[in-house]
Amino acid sequence: MLKHLKPNLPLLALIGVSTLSLGMLVGLADLIGGWGLLSRSGQQETPARVATLEPAADSAVLKLVPLPADSRAEQLGAIAQGKTSLEQARARYLLATDLINQGRGGAAIDLLAGLEEEYPALAPYVLVKQGQAQAAAGQSTEAQQSWSQAVESYSDQPAIAEALFQLGKSDSQYWDQALEKFPAHPRSLEIARQRLVQPQSADTLTLLRQIAQYGLHLDDVEGYLDRLVAEYGSQLQPEDWQTVGFGYWEIQRYGKAGSAYAKAPASPRNAYRTARGLQLGEQKRRRSQPISS
Repeated sequence: MLKHLKPNLPLLALIGVSTLSLGMLVGLADLIGGWGLLSRSGQQETPARVATLEPAADSAVLKLVPLPADSRAEQLGAIAQGKTSLEQARARYLLATDLINQGRGGAAIDLLAGLEEEYPALAPYVLVKQGQAQAAAGQSTEAQQSWSQAVESYSDQPAIAEALFQLGKSDSQYWDQALEKFPAHPRSLEIARQRLVQPQSADTLTLLRQIAQYGLHLDDVEGYLDRLVAEYGSQLQPEDWQTVGFGYWEIQRYGKAGSAYAKAPASPRNAYRTARGLQLGEQKRRRSQPISS
C-alpha cells in the first residue's frame, strides 16, 4: 500500500463539496496550513470560494467534485479500482462519501479501509467517515472504535467534532469536549441546541452565548438571542451586548440591535448602530401600527 501521500492540489474542494460541514472544512485548512480560510473577523469562507483556491487541471478526481454523485459514480469507481496512487485515494474517499450520503454506508467500508494511513492529510476525516459507514452497516462496536481512534489520534483537529458528537450520544463527556474545543463547529451548535431544551441546564448562559456568537446561520437564532437578553440580560457584559447587537443586526432586527449596541463598548461603529438601529426599529414600528379611522 502507498504510504504518506502528500496532497498538492485543492483538497479543500474535495472536502468542501463532499457534504462535510464548514467546521470540518476549516479543520482541513488548518491541517494543511497556509490557506488563509479565516478572515480577520473569524468568519469562515464558503465551499465555493475554497474550491477556487488552486486549479485542479491535473486531477481527474477534483474535476468530478462539482458533479452530482450519480453523475460521477462510474468514473470514480474506475479510478478507485486502479493502481494505488494519490488519485486513487481521492477517488476512494469521494466515492465512499457519496455512498454514505446515499444511505449505502456498508458499501463504503472497503473503500475507506486503510485509507487513513495512505492519505495522512485526510486521516481524521477518513476515520470519521469509516465510523459512519460502519454504523450504517450495523457494526456499532466497530463504529465506536473508529470514532474513538479519531478522537485519540487527532484531538486538535475540528474534523473529530463529528466523532465527538456520535460518541457523546452514550457518554456526555464527549459532548463537553466538543463544546469546549470546537464551539463554532456545526455539531457543537447542535449539541448546544439539544442541551438548551433540557430542563434546568446548568450551562444555559454559556450555551446561549455560544449560539449568539457562532450560530447566526441558524433559522431560529433570533429566539436564542431573545432568550439570552430576557433571561440573562443583567449578567451580560458589554462585549456580550456587542455580540448580541451584531447578531440582531445581521438578521435585520434593527430595533433590537440598536438597544443591544447601546450597552456595548463605546466605539464609532457601535454608536452609529445604536442610533441607526433604534431609528430603523422605530420606523418599522410606526409602519406596523394600524391606521386609525
